[in-house]
Amino acid sequence: PIPSPSAEIEKRIKTLETTQLNHTEKINILGNQTEELKKNITALKMVEDFQNICIIDLTKDVKSIADDLSDGLDNLTSKLEKNITALKEVVHKVQTQSKARKIKPKNVQRIDTIGATATASFRIDGESFVAIANYEDNYRDVVKEINSTVYKVDQEGVLTHFQDLPSSGATDVEYCNIAGEHFLAVTNQQNNMFDREINSTLYQFNKSTGRFDIYQQFKTASASDAEFFTIDGLQYLAIANARKEDSSKQAFSDVYTWNDESKQFTYYQPLATDKARIVKHAQIGMQTFVILLNDKSVDVYNHNGTYFSHFQSITSTKAADMASVSIDNSHRLVVVNHENSYLYQFNGTGFKKAQTIQTNGAQRVQPFTMDNNHYLAFTNFKSSTNSNNNDPHRHTSDIYHWDGTQYNEHSNLDTMGAKSSNHYRSGDDNYLMVHGDETSSRVTSYVYKLSHVASSFL
Repeated sequence: PIPSPSAEIEKRIKTLETTQLNHTEKINILGNQTEELKKNITALKMVEDFQNICIIDLTKDVKSIADDLSDGLDNLTSKLEKNITALKEVVHKVQTQSKARKIKPKNVQRIDTIGATATASFRIDGESFVAIANYEDNYRDVVKEINSTVYKVDQEGVLTHFQDLPSSGATDVEYCNIAGEHFLAVTNQQNNMFDREINSTLYQFNKSTGRFDIYQQFKTASASDAEFFTIDGLQYLAIANARKEDSSKQAFSDVYTWNDESKQFTYYQPLATDKARIVKHAQIGMQTFVILLNDKSVDVYNHNGTYFSHFQSITSTKAADMASVSIDNSHRLVVVNHENSYLYQFNGTGFKKAQTIQTNGAQRVQPFTMDNNHYLAFTNFKSSTNSNNNDPHRHTSDIYHWDGTQYNEHSNLDTMGAKSSNHYRSGDDNYLMVHGDETSSRVTSYVYKLSHVASSFL
């Protein structure tokens, strides 16, 4: 039988209703699952937010702890630095006290010299020598043409006569070694006729005869001082000239340079001076200075690679001596006056006054180093205040010690009208030769052996 259309339609409708019911159930299930998933996502977000909050709080805590530690470390570091500074000060005081041990001079030799004015110490083939420039003998008549003298120094520091060098009113003697050859320059001021424009002499050590021979002569005008120095390996010689025969004419000081071909010093350049007394040089970094002590000023010349040009003038009235001193890469000038000598320090642009040293009758200054300590020995000729035995020439000469900042009075020598001094070494021992002037130019020179007194501080 053929089904009726209505029955078929109802059947399909029931089928569709069943399918719809199934889909609705699935949709409900999916909806429930979606809600659950939303809840889970919300929960995860809450967890993530909590984690972020925890991380932020933890970061703050860590930063706070780090800051506290940093502050603590800074405080600790500051305290340590203060303690280290204090410890350094204590060490410096100990070292200064140790270094400042008094020098004990022991008179080991007396030498009769004639008008001794300057000294140079040097070594040849392992042997030590001292050369003394003698100015004049006025025991009966004034005699300028007298010999200067070279002494040999033995292992005990004792000087024995080695050789006489002809000189005429000698004012200085300087030593130089050029390519293994040994030279002495002697500046002459006057002859017996009191002529001032006379020759100064360069002596060379003759290795065959073992004696110094006249090697070269220079025209000078009342020569007062000499100085050897080098620039870029080339040897120079500067001579300070005080005055010409005609005092109205300016006496220039002169610089000479060594010529390797001729094996002689050749004229290099004049330097404008006024009654020049002393000439020194200073090597400061790449700069070379020649410094002249004049009647009323200290004039500094700087080598510019081609010649010397005027660099600086320092007012100074009739100063007696000058020295150039280098300590720990710092450079100073010592200008000696009878009263109140001055220390000038180079600051990069020039020499500036750094210290006043009270001196009394100072005539010369001798810088020297002993056991890594730096000293200045002032030789005092005549005191303006000392009335010992009514003789102002009976006067101590003073040794000053460098403490790292300035020179301080340190030790004394009993001297008699001291004119100059020279420090030299023999083996491991240190000596100071002092030229005194008792009643005339027949000077008695004394050799002192120097040693340190044990420090009570240590």
